[in-house]
Amino acid sequence: MTLLHISFKLSLSLVLLLATVGITATVPANAETLKSTQKSTQSLVDFNEEDGLDEEAIGFHSIYVDREGNVLGTFVNVPGAKIKVYADGQTELESRDYTTEIDYYSDGGIRSIGNARFRYSRNGRIQTIGGTDFRYNRRGLFQRVGDIEIDYSSRGRLQKIEDVSFDYDRSGMIESIESRETRNGIRIVVVN
Repeated sequence: MTLLHISFKLSLSLVLLLATVGITATVPANAETLKSTQKSTQSLVDFNEEDGLDEEAIGFHSIYVDREGNVLGTFVNVPGAKIKVYADGQTELESRDYTTEIDYYSDGGIRSIGNARFRYSRNGRIQTIGGTDFRYNRRGLFQRVGDIEIDYSSRGRLQKIEDVSFDYDRSGMIESIESRETRNGIRIVVVN
């Protein structure tokens, strides 16, 4: 009993020390969520916000694409957190401020972060994060993010994001992009 009491005091002391010093660690709020996220996103091509401009405003501001013309995903900012959304609808909690409460569904998916609600389809794809809606094509890739439409060729190659067209060279790599952002100001970030 004494050993347990000492261990509790040490744990509490460590937590207070970390809070006082200001050290933060990325610890999953729900271990089951981390497991399911890692399984589902391992085969996806990763992208980082460092590849583009770090945006803090609420909503989404960029769509990430690789040089072969595959849409990789986007980041959605809600008050207190940043969520990475892959093009197949899988999500990952990128960062959070730990003062905003996160509520989970029984299957481990995020129900809400603060006042931002999350809604998923039956197959587990994200449909809504806060005020940003996601729609998918028959192949399970983004067809629409918010008000931005994404068009693919019959072979699945990215053709347009809203009003921005993509041209490819003979090897199938993006040769040129009509513009680096849509008429609504959504940036297109090409990741190597």
